[in-house]
Amino acid sequence: MKYNQEIYEKAEQELLQRRTIANNTQKEHEKEIECSFPYIYELFKKNKNSVANAFAFLGANSKQERKQGLNNWKQQRANTEKEMRQELVKRGYPANYLDVNYTCPKCEDNGYKESYMCDCLKELLNLYLSQEINQKSSIKLRDFEDFNLKYYSDEEDSYKLGVSIKEHMQEVFKQCKTYAEDMATKGTSKSLVFCGETGLGKTFLSACIAKRVLESGKTVIFNSCENIMGEIETENFSSNSDKQYVESVINCDLLIIDDLGVEFKSPFSQSALYNIINSRINKEKPTIISTNYAITKIQKNYGDRLASRLQGEYKWLRFVGEDIRSKKKKK
Repeated sequence: MKYNQEIYEKAEQELLQRRTIANNTQKEHEKEIECSFPYIYELFKKNKNSVANAFAFLGANSKQERKQGLNNWKQQRANTEKEMRQELVKRGYPANYLDVNYTCPKCEDNGYKESYMCDCLKELLNLYLSQEINQKSSIKLRDFEDFNLKYYSDEEDSYKLGVSIKEHMQEVFKQCKTYAEDMATKGTSKSLVFCGETGLGKTFLSACIAKRVLESGKTVIFNSCENIMGEIETENFSSNSDKQYVESVINCDLLIIDDLGVEFKSPFSQSALYNIINSRINKEKPTIISTNYAITKIQKNYGDRLASRLQGEYKWLRFVGEDIRSKKKKK
């Protein structure tokens, strides 16, 4: 995937900041140990300086002598490091207190391991790309704490839920909050369909989930189905497009498609939508779709293939009650 120069620069700046923090923190720890525990500091210096001594063995007379010398050096260094770490732990410090603790030990926060791009740099590039894409979205991020159940009735009404509307929506809220936490901490969750009439909180709870997952550092793309399909169609028919947008939609950690059913439908958009949903299922990447449509209407408007995927691979959460926006306007 191609990224613009601004995204690369932001990622490189973040990696530089991580390296700077890691090195400065290590130096502070080193000074602290030098002042408080000179013996441990001497072990640290001995271990650090011994790296230069290793080169002395390269000038040994024979291959066997070089090998034996290096083996002895490795053993001595391991013993010194072990003693240093034990002394640190005895005094209540972590064993790695004098190490440079990089965010990514694999590449030491450089973004590359040998000639290969490290996963940490890929994650940063995808994160900044998703943020850039989300800036074009008109949907605001929300907090779970602002979701108010007072707008849902205590009556069962005509939904035949077995519980009151408020109790049902309380369970929906609980499941959404658990979903967001699982996605943020574990990175895996099942795909969801939020179904129900307009104004019942589908977009609001989607925005709450998006915010929590974004805060965890994962990539989230959250936009209306109309806008997503519009961007993909524009990209597809552009002569110099590198298909960056559609790749981001397919590969982001969590995709949230709001208001399925209100977008302009064309053979291209229907095919593109199926491709996105099917590709993400195959990649085991979760998607949340909100819609006013029941499964029968989805089948009628989008075809059997898409309806089958949504029925078989997605968990459906039903939103019920009266239009909250209308209730708020009456007050």
